[in-house]
Amino acid sequence: MIKTSLDHLPEGKQRTLEEIRRLIIDEASKFTKGNRNQYLVWMVLFGSYARGTYVEDSVNGYISDFDILVAVNGRDLADDTSLWYGIEEKADHLTRTPLNLIVHTHEEVAQKLEEGHYFFTDIRTEGIYLYTSKPDKGLPQPKHLTNEEKLPIAQQHYGQWFDSANEFMIDYGNAFNRGSLKKAAFELHQSVERFYACVLLVFSNYRPKTHNIERLRNMAIQHTNPDSPLAAIFSGKDRFQRRSFQRLKRAYIDARYSEHYAITEEELDWLNSEANQLKEAVNTLCNHYISRLQRST
Repeated sequence: MIKTSLDHLPEGKQRTLEEIRRLIIDEASKFTKGNRNQYLVWMVLFGSYARGTYVEDSVNGYISDFDILVAVNGRDLADDTSLWYGIEEKADHLTRTPLNLIVHTHEEVAQKLEEGHYFFTDIRTEGIYLYTSKPDKGLPQPKHLTNEEKLPIAQQHYGQWFDSANEFMIDYGNAFNRGSLKKAAFELHQSVERFYACVLLVFSNYRPKTHNIERLRNMAIQHTNPDSPLAAIFSGKDRFQRRSFQRLKRAYIDARYSEHYAITEEELDWLNSEANQLKEAVNTLCNHYISRLQRST
C-alpha cells in the first residue's frame, strides 16, 4: 500500500508541500474546467523527500528537488507543457526548493508498471500520495525485473546514449574551431543533455521529456548519489560559472532561434571543461553499475 504520511519531514517542508499540492490542484482545475474527460487523477511525492534523504548543500550549490509524479486523465492535459512549466515557476515563489514535475496519463503509468519499468516501480515502492481523486485509479502493483533482466536494458542505453553524447562533443569542437559559437553552444548542450540522459536511463530506464539540463542534472545526481562526482560538475561556484551554465541551458532554443543570444569563447571553454568531466563521471558511474548487475546475475 502506497504511503500517505509526510511525518518524516520537518513541519516547514510539510507546509510547503501542502502549498504546492494546492497550487497544482488549482492550476489543473483551470485547464479542465468544463471538460469532464480531462482531470487530475493523483500525485505522488517520490525521490529524496519521500525517502527522507534530501540534500541542501550550499557549498556545491546542490539542493534536492521536490519530485512529484502527476497522473492525469486526458492526453491534452498531460501534454500541456505551458501549464506544468507555469506551475513549476509559480512554485519558485513558494520555496527555495526546486519543483520537478513528471506528468503522464494514468494509463501510461499503469502500463509502465506492468512492464516492469523500474523508475516507476521505485515510485510505487517509496512514493507518498499527496492527492488522489479516485482511489480506484491508484497505482497498480508493479512487475519487478531481476538484475539479469535489467542488465541488457542498461547496456543498450549506455551504448546508445554515451556514443551519441560523444558525437555531439565532436560537433561542438568543429563548430568552436571555425568560430561558430552559437552553433557550438547548441552542440555542447546536446552533448550534456545526452550524458545526463545516459545516467538516468542506465540507472532507472527512464528520462523525462525535457531539454532542461538543470533538471536532468538534479535527477541524475539523485539517481546515483548526492556525494557522487556529478554534484561537483556545473555546480556554479561563482557568478561567471552560474552565468555560463544558464547560457548553456538556454542554448537548446535561443542559440538556434534568437538573434539576441550570445556566448563567449571563455564561457564555452569552461563549459567544455565541465562537460569533459561529466563525460568521465558518467562513463565511470554507468560502467560500475553495469558491472554490479553482471556480478549479481
